[in-house]
Amino acid sequence: MQCRCCMQHINQAHSRCPICGFPTNSNSSAGVEKLAKSYRADRLSGITVSVKFFYYERSKSGELVEGKSEYVTIAQADTLEYRSVFWFGKRFNPPQVDRNIQLEVRLGYPERAVFKTLTAKIEDTMNCARLGLYLDDGFNVCLAAGDENNYVLSERTPLIQSTVQK
Repeated sequence: MQCRCCMQHINQAHSRCPICGFPTNSNSSAGVEKLAKSYRADRLSGITVSVKFFYYERSKSGELVEGKSEYVTIAQADTLEYRSVFWFGKRFNPPQVDRNIQLEVRLGYPERAVFKTLTAKIEDTMNCARLGLYLDDGFNVCLAAGDENNYVLSERTPLIQSTVQK
């Protein structure tokens, strides 16, 4: 069985999804789908996903040195669609030596922020890339790096904690 709200595969013994708390004893009517979409938006409301961008500048001697850094919000979680990439508008140049990209991610909640480092392997053929977010089953999110035709995903990280005890 699959939760209609967070798409997590769940055991039929649960009366509510152990990830998001949505009732599992619902049928497949259009009304339930509408309720699940509303419940999903409510659960993800107020959560932002940001990535730390580093800016580089030339020193007086002409060397490229790290300048300032800042967290840039990529998306509001309640605007993400399941199993599709939401692309952020800015492009970045991936590292030329290490083809793994590690990004510091800030998950912003109304009451706190959680910081994580996510890693994705960038293909050698990519010279310029975009960043995006991929919403996976169970309210998990991955960073996407690449473009609409060729991208890689980082490991998954949960947007919400399980809400229902087993």
